[in-house]
Amino acid sequence: MLFIFLCFTHSHTHTQQELDLSNNKLSEVPKDIGLLANLRALYLDGNGIQTLPESITALVNLHRLTLSKNQLEGEIPAIQHMPKLSIFSVNGNKIDSFPHGVLPKLANIKVSACASLSRARLTILSPPSPKTDFGCRQK
Repeated sequence: MLFIFLCFTHSHTHTQQELDLSNNKLSEVPKDIGLLANLRALYLDGNGIQTLPESITALVNLHRLTLSKNQLEGEIPAIQHMPKLSIFSVNGNKIDSFPHGVLPKLANIKVSACASLSRARLTILSPPSPKTDFGCRQK
């Protein structure tokens, strides 16, 4: 799977705008993901991803990032360096915080079923937008 992705990445670096790797039993995001400079949407839902590579911050044209139902824990790294990111979904992970300054720029954020993240903490960090789905509940 990883080999196929890397071959695809290198042959479509300048044209690929949307990539759906959902439900592929991935345990990690390939470090070369940052080579997809024109990527606008990245769907990684339903895998076993525990961390994101730092190279994901090179996706400066990314508008949508979905990471629901993975194994992410702690703080989401460096998404504040993605200037066009406006739709972000991390439902069903163990996220406990977001990088400073990231919440105000997101037009739509979904954090349902993140047992470690509370609505009160998110509200203190940033007033919720009309399309914020807190729905945090203990499993």
